[in-house]
Amino acid sequence: MLAGKILRRRLKTARISRFNSKYSNINKYPTMEEVKSVVNDRPKSLIEIPREFNLNPLEEKIFSYLKGVVRSKCNGTVLRVAGGWVRDKILGTESDDIDIAMNMMGYQFAQLLQEHMVEDGLLDADHHGPGLIKANPEQSKHLETATMQLFDVWLDFVNLRTEVYTGDNRIPEIQIGTAYEDALRRDLTINSLFYNINEDLVEDFTGRGIIDLKKGLIDTPLEPTKTFTDDPLRILRSIRFASRYEFSIDSRLATSIQSQEIKEHLGNKVSRERFGIEIWKMMKDSNPLFAIRNVCELSIASIIFSTPHPLDISLESQGLPLVEKLFQMQELNSLPHKEEWILATFLLPFQPYEYSDAKGRLYPVNQFVICSSLKLPNYINQKVITITNSSQSWREIIQTFERSNTLPSRLELGQLMRTTKDYWVHSLILGWLIDHNIGDYQSWVDIYDTVLRFSLEVPENSWNLSPIFSGKQLIAEIGINQGPAVGKALKLQMEWMLANGVTALNKEQHKEQCRTYLLSAMSE
Repeated sequence: MLAGKILRRRLKTARISRFNSKYSNINKYPTMEEVKSVVNDRPKSLIEIPREFNLNPLEEKIFSYLKGVVRSKCNGTVLRVAGGWVRDKILGTESDDIDIAMNMMGYQFAQLLQEHMVEDGLLDADHHGPGLIKANPEQSKHLETATMQLFDVWLDFVNLRTEVYTGDNRIPEIQIGTAYEDALRRDLTINSLFYNINEDLVEDFTGRGIIDLKKGLIDTPLEPTKTFTDDPLRILRSIRFASRYEFSIDSRLATSIQSQEIKEHLGNKVSRERFGIEIWKMMKDSNPLFAIRNVCELSIASIIFSTPHPLDISLESQGLPLVEKLFQMQELNSLPHKEEWILATFLLPFQPYEYSDAKGRLYPVNQFVICSSLKLPNYINQKVITITNSSQSWREIIQTFERSNTLPSRLELGQLMRTTKDYWVHSLILGWLIDHNIGDYQSWVDIYDTVLRFSLEVPENSWNLSPIFSGKQLIAEIGINQGPAVGKALKLQMEWMLANGVTALNKEQHKEQCRTYLLSAMSE
C-alpha cells in the first residue's frame, strides 16, 4: 500500500499514544452515550507506541515558544496540533497548515501569545490584535478561529469542541468539548489525530487513526450512517482523501454511501457550491482518476453531476472509460489545463444534449452541469465547453483523414484552431479517444504528426493573430462604412489572412494584397 511506503521514510522516533479502552475496539464504532461517558481530556488508558515522527527545526522553535507562553501566562492549558498536519507528518510529508486546538478559547490564547511576543521584543506594543476568522458554516468553518504569525508561520487557534446536529441541516451547533469528543467529531480517523505540544506526544483518541494510516484505509470515527446523515459533505471528503493517498474506502462506509437514505441526504443537504469546491479539489489533487472511479463505483455521479432533465446517459459506463483512456495518454501530464481537460472528458457524453433556460434559450447540458450543478466559475465552463465542442470537429477531421488521408484546407484548420485556441491539442486528443483505444497509439502519433506538419502552414498561434487593418483603419483607409459592414470586413479579412499564410511577422508584406482583396470583396 502507498501508506506503507510512505511510513517507512520517516526518520525520527517520537511517542504516539493510542486509546486502549473498551471504546477503542477497531471493529466497533462508539455510541454517543459512550462518548458522553468520557469526561476527561485524555483517555484513562494509554499505550505508547514507538513511531517515527520528525519535527523540523522551525516547528521545534515554534512549539517551544508556545510552551513558554503556557508556562508564563496560562499554566494548565494544553495545546494540540490537530488533523491534517499530524496526518501528513506521520506520512512523511511536510505541512505548514498548523491548526492548534486547546482547552481555552483560541482568540484568548492568541492575545496572550501576542502579549508574550511584545514582552520578548518580537512585536511592537502597538501591533494590531490577532486576526479573527469568523464562523462560516457553508465553507465548513463552524467556529471562529484566531490567527497569528509566529516566526513567519501562520498559526490558527481554536478551542476543542463537539458538534450537535439537528434536523435536516448539515450545519451543527457547536459546544465546548474534550479532546476525545473533538477527535470523534472529525470526518475521518486519519484526520482525528493530535500532536500534544505540551508533552511531545501524538494522540490517537479513536484508537484507529494510526492503524488506518498503516492499512491505507478511509474510515469514520463514528458510525458512518450517522456521520453522513449529520454531514453528507463528508462523503466527498472521504473520496478526496482516499484518492489523494490511494487508500481504500472501508466497506461499511461504501455500503452506507450507496444507501438511498444517504444519497437523499447528499442531494438535499450539500449546497451545489460545496459540490463544485470538492470536485475541483479532486481534479487538482494528485489522483483525479482515482476520485472519479470512486464517485462512479459509489453510484453518486448522477447526484453530483445532475442534469436539468433525465437523460439516458451513464457517466459510469460512458464518461469513466474515456477518462481511463485519457490517463493512458502520456500527453496528459505535459499539457496545461489538466483539470478542465479531465472534466471535459468525463462530461463528454452530455455534449450532444441541450436544455432551454427560462427564456427558451438553448445551452449545452454539460454547461448546466458546470455552472449550475457544480457552480464552478465561468472561465472553467468556457474551457470545458471549448474542449468538448471542438473535440467533435476534430473527430470528424480524424475520421476523414483515416478514410481518405486528407485534411481540411488551411483556412478551415486555422478557423478551428482559432476557435479552440490554447486547447486545440486537448480537443484533438479527445476527438481521437472517442473512437480509439490506447492500443492504437501509433494511429494517434500518425494523426498528430500529420496535423502538426500541416498546422505549420497555418499562422502560428492563429487564435492570437490580429487583423492587418483594425476597425478604425478599415473606415479611414479603405472607406468601409461604419456599422455592420465593419464586422463583415474584419471577418473576411481574417479568413483571407488564414488562407494565405499571413503571420504576425509578415503582415506588412501582405498589406496591399489584403487592401485589394477587401476593396473587391466589399464591393460585391
